[in-house]
Amino acid sequence: RRYVPHLTLGRVKDRRQCPAVEELAGVLDRRDFGRVAVKSVILMRSDLRPDGAVYTPLHRSVLGG
Repeated sequence: RRYVPHLTLGRVKDRRQCPAVEELAGVLDRRDFGRVAVKSVILMRSDLRPDGAVYTPLHRSVLGG
């Protein structure tokens, strides 16, 4: 499968248990969040396990100088 870089802001394990997810996605799609200062970016590894994801930081890059 081709790698597609992305930014995960949240995750829902089962949409059937959270019916408001589709509605919320529609509302957020039309919203302007303004600007956010980003000082660093962290590359994370995500290992999906039956009891939930385990996240491990792999690399951190400081931005702006």
